[in-house]
Amino acid sequence: MSEIHKTRVARTTSVFLSLATAATLVSSVIAPGLAFAQSTPTIAELLAQIATLQAQLQQLQGGGSGGSMSKCAFAKSLTVGSRGEDVRCLQQYLNSSGYQVAASGSGSPGSETTYFGSLTRSAVAKWQAANGVSPAVGYFGPLSQAKYNSMAAGGGGGGTPPPTPGPITTPGTGLTISSGTQPGAQLAPTNIARIPFTRVILTAGTDGDVTVNGLTVERTGPAVDAVLSGIVLLDEDGTQIGIAKTLNSSHQTTVGEPFVVKAGTSKTVTIAGNRDAGDSAYAGSVVFLSVVGVSTSATVTGALPITGAGHTINQGLTVGSVTMVRGSTDPGSSQTKEVGLTGYTFSSVKVTAGSAEKIYLQSMRWNQTGSAAKGDLANIKTYVEGTAYDTAVSSDGKYYTSKFADNGGKGILIDKGFSKEISVKGDVAGGSGRTVDFDVAKRNDIGLLGETYGFGITPLQTGTTDPTDDTAAFSSTEDPWYDAAQVTISAGTMQVSSSSLVP
Repeated sequence: MSEIHKTRVARTTSVFLSLATAATLVSSVIAPGLAFAQSTPTIAELLAQIATLQAQLQQLQGGGSGGSMSKCAFAKSLTVGSRGEDVRCLQQYLNSSGYQVAASGSGSPGSETTYFGSLTRSAVAKWQAANGVSPAVGYFGPLSQAKYNSMAAGGGGGGTPPPTPGPITTPGTGLTISSGTQPGAQLAPTNIARIPFTRVILTAGTDGDVTVNGLTVERTGPAVDAVLSGIVLLDEDGTQIGIAKTLNSSHQTTVGEPFVVKAGTSKTVTIAGNRDAGDSAYAGSVVFLSVVGVSTSATVTGALPITGAGHTINQGLTVGSVTMVRGSTDPGSSQTKEVGLTGYTFSSVKVTAGSAEKIYLQSMRWNQTGSAAKGDLANIKTYVEGTAYDTAVSSDGKYYTSKFADNGGKGILIDKGFSKEISVKGDVAGGSGRTVDFDVAKRNDIGLLGETYGFGITPLQTGTTDPTDDTAAFSSTEDPWYDAAQVTISAGTMQVSSSSLVP
C-alpha cells in the first residue's frame, strides 16, 4: 500500500472514529424514551450537536484545537475585515472559553479561520460584556487585549465563562426632593453661562434605584423670560446634564436627561441659566428659577416649589469672552471611510480667549447626529492639543461628553489671546451604509469658566449664515451651532489578482 493511500485511510478512520465517538456521546445525553421519538433529526442538527460536544471536550482537555492552548500574541487591533493567525488564535480562545464563534462550519471549534467577520465580532462582544470591557461592541483593541493579557497571565489563555444572571432588580418606588444649600444672589451680566439659581437634593428610597427623567422649572420674580437664553441642569461637579431648554408660554420647561439615583443614596443637582447679549431695558430686574416638578415613575414626596437665589440682570460688567473657528485637523468636507478605520478625526474646533480674563476649558459635549449607532463606533475620545480625554455617552448614543479635570479640577487654562484646539477621534467598528456626524449642537455645549469673575462664558456667535448641509462651518443659529463634515461608512472593496509567488 502506498504512503499516500495509507495517509488517506488513516484520515478517513480518524474522521469516522471522531464522528462515531461524538454520535455515541449525543445518544448518551438524550433522555431514555425521548430519543428521536417525536421527529427524526436532520444532518444539520446532528452536526450542530456534535460541534457542541467537541467544544465541551476541548474545554475539558484544556481548550483550543489540539489540547492545551498557548497565549495569543496581538500586534494590532482586530475588527471586521482583519486577517491573520492572531484572528485564528482569538477564535480558538473564544471557542474554548464559552463564547463560541459558530456552532458549525467556519469559526466553529476545530474550524477556526484567519478572518475576523461578523460572527467573531458577536463572540468578542459577548466576551467583553461578561468581562467588563466597555464599550462591548466587538472591537478587539488595546482595552480588550489588555484585559485578555491579564486574564491569560495565569497560563492557558482560558477566559471567564459567561456569568450566571444575577437577581432581577426592581425599580425604586419612592423619591424625596428637598432644598439644598442655595447659591448666593449675584449679578447676571450678558454672555455668561450656567448661572446657579436653585439646588435640590434627590433621595431614593431603600427599595430600589430611581430613574429621574428631568426636572420641571418655572421662571418667577420681577423679570421676563427673555432675560435668559436657556435653562440647564448641572450635576454635582458642575457638568451639564442634557441640553439647554427655553421657557414656554407658561414660563416653564423640563431640563435634564435620564439619570439614576441609587437606592438609599442622595444626589444634588443645580438649576442654572444662560444669558446672551440681552436688551438693556432688562437691567436691574431680578429673576428666580423654581423647581415645580420631577419627571419620574416613582412617588415623589417633599414640598414644592423649591426656589433658590434671585439674580440681578446686569448690562454693564464686562466679563471674559471666547471666539470659535474650525480646527486645523477638521476634515473640512464630507468623507467616505471603511469599517475598521482607527484613530480618525471626525470633527475639530479651536477656541481663543479674549483680552478680558483667562478662561478655563471645563468640558466638551459632541452631538452625533448621523445614523450610526453607538455600537458602530469605538474608542471615541476628545483630544485637546494631543491629550486624550474619555467620553461619557448618553443613553440614546447621541451625545459624547468629556470633562477636563486639570488644574485641581478647574479645567484646562487658556491665557488671554491664546487658543486650544479640541477634536473628537475614534474608530469605525461597523455600520456600513450609515453616517457619522459629530456636531456641536449649542454654544454652551463647550464648558468655559472665567478665571477672574468666576462666571461661565458663552462663546460669541461667529457664524454669519445657516448652513443647510454638512459644510464643516459655524452657523448663525443653533442645533447645530457647529455643523461638522459627515462621514459615510463603507464596507470597503476587495480586489483579487494572481500572484507570481506561487509556482
